[in-house]
Amino acid sequence: MGIQAAVLQTILDSMGDGVVEVNMIGDLVSVNMAATQILGANPLDALASLCLPDRRTPCPPADMPLARAIAGAATNSSEFFLPTGRWLSMTARPQIDDNGVICGGVAVIRDMSATRCTEMALRQSEERYALAARGANDGLWDWDLLAGQIYFSPRWKAMLGFEEGEIGDMPTEWMDRIHPDDLERFKVRLSAHFRKLLSFFEYEYRICHRSGTSNCYCCRFSSRIPCCDSSSHVVCKCSINVRNIKCVSNRISLTILDIKCCFIFNIHY
Repeated sequence: MGIQAAVLQTILDSMGDGVVEVNMIGDLVSVNMAATQILGANPLDALASLCLPDRRTPCPPADMPLARAIAGAATNSSEFFLPTGRWLSMTARPQIDDNGVICGGVAVIRDMSATRCTEMALRQSEERYALAARGANDGLWDWDLLAGQIYFSPRWKAMLGFEEGEIGDMPTEWMDRIHPDDLERFKVRLSAHFRKLLSFFEYEYRICHRSGTSNCYCCRFSSRIPCCDSSSHVVCKCSINVRNIKCVSNRISLTILDIKCCFIFNIHY
């Protein structure tokens, strides 16, 4: 039995997840090295300070994973926060003896702090992107070439006269609306960019509005060209409606022409 216990402890110590075992009165029976690294020198004291995911509310004693295990209940991958700043995922089960009677509980503890930090940074980045997208007057899209799907921002859809749910996520939603006289040149330049012949894509083209008119757009974007072992590929771009810019430019040109005509008329008069 002594050899078996030593072998079992060696296996437990080689695990990356922490393992804590307690008896029926909650006393510590065994703990592996990973649990000590995660919880510190006093694992039970650390577990007694668990907080709920809001990071402020202490976990009720009866809802502690090991307390539930002793009571015969299982806990599956529940998240908790330690005041030391660690995020934990805990799974716990009752310990059953040879007679089928509960004799304690065992918990497996995984440190999720790095994952949580990454998720939080990603969420903050997405929130900043969403704020920028909402504040911009440009229509934005993200194109996942491997999945064959495009995310069109609400502003992009509105520029074409559509509501949020009226345009899907397929590339045809965009390509089929490009003016036939501009489509071939657009595809040629797009292909050249994806083949790295053009480091930056910029092209002015006409696209069909819901009303049936053709509005002029200027597209500028750069992309991350996937490697052979990439699992995803996203193209980010901004589409700017320059129809109004052209109208203003035309009005300025007409105004200048009117001034010239008036000047010439006054001279002759």
